[in-house]
Amino acid sequence: MEPFDIVKSPNNTVTYAESHVIANSISEKVRIFCLITTAEKYNFERARAVKFTWAKRCTKYAFVSGKYDSLLPTIPVKVSDDYNRLGEKSRIALEYIYKKYGNNFDWFLKADDDTFVILENLRLLLLSHSPEEPISFGCKFFPPNGTLYHSGGAGYVLSRAALKKLVKEGFEEQESNCTRSTYLPEDMMIGICLNEVNVAAVDSRDSLGKHRFLPISPIYHFTRTLPEWLTSYSVYKIDKGIETCSDYAVAFHYVKPIEMYLYDYWLYHLRPFGIERHLIGNSSNIIELSKSLSYSQRGPEDKN
Repeated sequence: MEPFDIVKSPNNTVTYAESHVIANSISEKVRIFCLITTAEKYNFERARAVKFTWAKRCTKYAFVSGKYDSLLPTIPVKVSDDYNRLGEKSRIALEYIYKKYGNNFDWFLKADDDTFVILENLRLLLLSHSPEEPISFGCKFFPPNGTLYHSGGAGYVLSRAALKKLVKEGFEEQESNCTRSTYLPEDMMIGICLNEVNVAAVDSRDSLGKHRFLPISPIYHFTRTLPEWLTSYSVYKIDKGIETCSDYAVAFHYVKPIEMYLYDYWLYHLRPFGIERHLIGNSSNIIELSKSLSYSQRGPEDKN
């Protein structure tokens, strides 16, 4: 069973059908390659939880690990799975993805094996943007005395044009800051590179200023206990409580494998009878109406 979509009955009244017409139509227009970093010790639990839940809704996906796993679509890199080598591992994987798939997809999502992503909401966010623009999306961080970057745990998204600039003008340029920053945390390193090659970081919040990329688990928001580092690093204010999370939230971090299966069940299988949503219209104008919704939901600093 999938989310309800609107169809027209023979007498032209609005009814519901157990289908996924809207999500499928948008997925054909918004092609996303998902790159998920993992480690050999997490393959059995974390990576498989991702594989059997949200990853299957990517247009294509692959895990990047220091060791090949026959049960996972893996990009093996000859770099150890140590946390302090994550930047180098991600750089090699992004170069590989660009060279092999750079022209085949519109957007490229980089996430961790404890990130949970709602692909339908990500596609809604991206629908009103062009992959030919060098832009990126995610949760903006700006630590004291640091540089602007997207939280790696919440996932970040690069347009096709952004990935090209990152690889061609960043990774492949020996004199760039990219090649001198591999000792930094992975997300900060990528942020330095994106800034250097002039890839814009889009305001990824919704029209109410609520966050779509959340670098912590939903449990923190429900219990109103935010870690101190989050409020000091986030460019935009993150309040305690679930009210800070967008109705069209895209990603959460620090999600345990069992929680991934629970979220997948709640989002895609559980149905409260008599409560229906997303009255979009008939299939002839699904894309245009969805694109209008995407525009209307843009962040306060992303209204052009």
